Amino acid sequence: MTEAGASTNLIAKPARGVLPPLLSATTWMLPAAVLALAVVFAAACGGASSEPAARTTPSGAGAILDIKVGDNYYKPNEFRVQAGQQVTLNVTNEGEAVHTVRLAGPDGRYETDDDTTIDPPMIKPGETVALAWTAPTEAGAYDFRCDYHPEETGTITVE
Repeated sequence: MTEAGASTNLIAKPARGVLPPLLSATTWMLPAAVLALAVVFAAACGGASSEPAARTTPSGAGAILDIKVGDNYYKPNEFRVQAGQQVTLNVTNEGEAVHTVRLAGPDGRYETDDDTTIDPPMIKPGETVALAWTAPTEAGAYDFRCDYHPEETGTITVE
């Protein structure tokens, strides 16, 4: 003990109600930066869409499907139409790259004679191209894709 009963304890104690800093700035900044980058990449890659999974087109003589294509998606990418229905796909390129649309025919394979493709054969950034298609009379799922980016896909279900 020292004079007047003072303690020689050299360990600093925080004032009552004050918490010591748990992490230094460099300790929490790296995880925060990684999290921020993950959010940015998820948003840039399309992330979740608020679009419904499948849209049913009105029955009748014709249907218009408005589709947006980006650098890794078609939005929406699932539709339902009636057998034999005349369908127009209005495809707008929101991306920076050029894109195509190819509907696989009844054989379910791409690059065959029964495919339907857009004309002109590519959609430049900012352009909208219309593709006329008559839904087959046989029910089933008919896939479409971008020839340049085969991971960009969608399905039109004929009922």
